Amino acid sequence: KIVRDRREAMAVQKQEERSKQERRIRKAWDASPISTTRLMSELNNCLPDDAVVFNEAISASIDLDRIISPEKPGSYFANHGGGIGQGLPGAIGIKLARPDQTVVAVIGDGAAMYTIQALWTAAHYDIPVTYIINNNQGYRVLKYNMNRYRRRQKITPRDEPFPHMDLTGPPLNFVDIARGMGVMGKCVTEPDQIRPAIQEALSSNKPCLLEVRTEGGVAAQ
Repeated sequence: KIVRDRREAMAVQKQEERSKQERRIRKAWDASPISTTRLMSELNNCLPDDAVVFNEAISASIDLDRIISPEKPGSYFANHGGGIGQGLPGAIGIKLARPDQTVVAVIGDGAAMYTIQALWTAAHYDIPVTYIINNNQGYRVLKYNMNRYRRRQKITPRDEPFPHMDLTGPPLNFVDIARGMGVMGKCVTEPDQIRPAIQEALSSNKPCLLEVRTEGGVAAQ
């Protein structure tokens, strides 16, 4: 009875979380910059049954995990923590190991810059991986961590609350970077552009990069 009651309670909790997530998706569906909930929802609707997802979305990982939630063994990979940059080369490795499956990597802009040269490898060996760069123009997870640290230490934010955590001045242009390494690229700036861009990339059977301009604001706390 204890096990049954616990299982039923967990089922209720999971349904409540699912309903809450659906409300978040609907609320931000047409938001601009693009919401990460919209991005992950559109991606989920485009993925074929054989898809393998590499998650290095960092601050958007929660939305990816809640919305896409792969259940088949071997259909989901992610970095464990302690370092970033595995997404670009990791997806190549998965595609080489599973050439008959669709491989999609969702990667934060900051994480992508750690191993951006992997795009050349994908182009040189014609490895058809689809990369979705979640470009919020900064190390957003570091900003969240900075807020958490200040709250714990009771530190008041300064005039420049997140020093050296923005990827601006100049902003990164991942489409130009990709094309310079021989990979097809497209920039997605509006919510309605997401699905056709993903469908085109997946059907190309070529290495392809989609730079999606997403929400990135973090209030100092």
